[in-house]
Amino acid sequence: TLVASVAIEQAALAEIQLSPVFGSNMVLQRDKELPIWGTAEPGSKITVEVAGESGTATADKDGQWMVRLKPLSAGGPHTLQVSGDGMVALENVLVGEVWVCSGQSNMEWTMSRSNNAESEIASANDSKLRLLAVARKRSDKEDTTFDGKWEVCSPQSVENFSAVAYFFGRFLREELDVPCGLVKSDWGGTPADHWTPKSSYDADPTLLETAAGGEGVMKERSSLYNGMIAPLVPMAIEGVIWYQGESNVPRGPFYRHL
Repeated sequence: TLVASVAIEQAALAEIQLSPVFGSNMVLQRDKELPIWGTAEPGSKITVEVAGESGTATADKDGQWMVRLKPLSAGGPHTLQVSGDGMVALENVLVGEVWVCSGQSNMEWTMSRSNNAESEIASANDSKLRLLAVARKRSDKEDTTFDGKWEVCSPQSVENFSAVAYFFGRFLREELDVPCGLVKSDWGGTPADHWTPKSSYDADPTLLETAAGGEGVMKERSSLYNGMIAPLVPMAIEGVIWYQGESNVPRGPFYRHL
């Protein structure tokens, strides 16, 4: 059984795997260098091609690889192809603006609970607005994977998506007239301490004082960054919108620094 398990693990590693950040129907960030990464057979050569740009990398001893593509202009749809010992092709890929939308309940608040929900949801048909919802997950170490997949904006995909994120993305689409990708990573009722990476605490001892708000805060410190933000790094993005704060009210004077 042990031999069989090892063989299965080795076979899985040999296959080209992309980070779940990448998928069909996704949006790639325009006008910035694009890191594309995943796993494959250690030592294998990987080639990534999209929109006329290509790059190569060699998987390291742990099977990790990363290709950095030159900036792309807004447009699409394109096919993103990754080849080596096998091939993965992502279809209907656009290039535009990518935003991470994070925070607690105000960001989590769904379209189904927004004002004029029925009419707003019914009109949410925009093939150039794409949505990715990162599943809730706490972790005691920085993870590399998460559950979630890119979807084209439609009444079905937007119903349980963040209302704040959707209206923000719709506004960008109207103002910029380029594709827009929204990555929703939120969890209601959570303090900012849980979303702050350990590296920030290590670099700034004052942050430990801001986190001194009870055993629960300290125990879960960095857990949501580890499980729901770290797997996105170093994805190329335009920026982040953050809607959170209520859970830090008891320690309000420290929130600005945090």
